[in-house]
Amino acid sequence: MLAEQDHAGLKEVCGTLHPADRADVLDAMSPATAWEVLRHGTASQQAEVLPYLSVPLQMGLVEVIERQQLSRILEAMSADDRVDLLGERDDDHVAALMPLIAQAERDEIR
Repeated sequence: MLAEQDHAGLKEVCGTLHPADRADVLDAMSPATAWEVLRHGTASQQAEVLPYLSVPLQMGLVEVIERQQLSRILEAMSADDRVDLLGERDDDHVAALMPLIAQAERDEIR
């Protein structure tokens, strides 16, 4: 679908497959390629799949997703999933990501 630029198909994959099934497919991809697939879904759909991805892919995605979109994804994640994601990062990365989250949510995470 990526090679054929089938945007409708990619959107359908992001909306119909279970997040764990999407993660199985995405885990075989580089972070940049996985983001090319995920960007066709909504922030909510992106947030659903993140916890199912391998930690290395999660960390790679955090590096390649533009900050504004990453902020929307973090906001759409459950509090527990956000804490798990941030818990895998070093202090410098957490400090850089925390401003992307609403103040009330930041207090809860801390």
